[in-house]
Amino acid sequence: MSRGERARPIEDTMYATIRNSLAGACVAALALLATAAAAQSEDLGLWRGYSDSAINPGPPDVFSLSLPAVQHGTFDGSITITRNSGPSQFSVVGLIGPNGGVSGVGFADGSRIYFAGRLRAMGDGSVRVGSFEQLIVDWDGSYDFGFDVFEQMQGGPNWANPGAPNLNGDWSGYLLSNSIETFTPLQGTISQFVTEDSLTSALSGDFSLSLPAVQVPLSMQGTVGLPAVQEQGLVAPFGDVMAAPGSERYPPSPCIVMFGTWNDPGATGLPAVQGQYLAFDSFGSAFSAIALGQSTALDTGSFFLPAVQ
Repeated sequence: MSRGERARPIEDTMYATIRNSLAGACVAALALLATAAAAQSEDLGLWRGYSDSAINPGPPDVFSLSLPAVQHGTFDGSITITRNSGPSQFSVVGLIGPNGGVSGVGFADGSRIYFAGRLRAMGDGSVRVGSFEQLIVDWDGSYDFGFDVFEQMQGGPNWANPGAPNLNGDWSGYLLSNSIETFTPLQGTISQFVTEDSLTSALSGDFSLSLPAVQVPLSMQGTVGLPAVQEQGLVAPFGDVMAAPGSERYPPSPCIVMFGTWNDPGATGLPAVQGQYLAFDSFGSAFSAIALGQSTALDTGSFFLPAVQ
C-alpha cells in the first residue's frame, strides 16, 4: 500500500492503535515534564540520518531534525523527510526529558506527524544519536508508520562548528566483528558540508560493504568534531549512520551506527577514522536499542577507515 492509498480496515485498526499510543505518550510527557527547568543546549542543532517505513517497502528516506530552540524541557523546530517525490517539512513542537526522552507532534500542508523516542550519547559521550518511532497521517486519512535513526551532525550552541578537520575524499578499511572475528571490507567517499567557505562538522557519503557473495550499498550521514571542534590535539569525535535498502526477501532496511574518533597521525601516515559499530537488521531493532536500551544489535565490533591517498 502506498501512502497515497486509503488504509484498509485492518490497517485502520493498526493506525488507530499507533496514533493513540503516540498521542498518549505526548500527553503523558507533557504532564511529566511541565516543570523541567534547565535549558538543554546540547540538544540544539541539526540531526540527520534516515527514515524507514514499516508499512511501505523501499529504500530509506533522508531524515532531518532541526532544533534551533530547546528550553525548559520543550522545543520547537522542524522535521524534514526527503522521499523520491520530494521533501516533506513538518513544523514540530515537543518535549525532551532529563534522560533524553522525546515526544512531539508536527504539521505540514494538512498532514500530521506524531513521534516519540530518545536522544542519547554514545561511546565516550562525544557522539550523540537518536531514534524515533513515527506516524504520519495525510489529509485523506492514509498513513505511514516507521522508524528514524539519526545523529547530531551539527550541534551545541554553535551550529556550524567551523574549522572541522577535512574528511573530503575516499576512505577504505574494514569492519571487525566481535562475534565471528571476521574482517569485512568497507570503502567509500565522504563529502563535507561547507558554510561561509569553512568546513563544518556535517558529512554525507556513499559506501560499499563487501560481504562474501554480494556488495551492499550504504548511504551515510555523519559528523566530525561533535558537539564542538576540539581546539587542542589531533583527535576529534566521529560518528555516522549508514543505511542500506531492504531486499525483496526481507524488506526492512538494515543500518549501521558508528561512533569513534578521527585521528591525524601527521607526517607518520594517513588520517583515519576508527571506533565501534552497532549493526541492526532493521530500523525497528535500532530504535529498540537506542530509545529503549534493549540488546537488539545483530552484530557489534570495531571499524578502521584510513584515508585513500
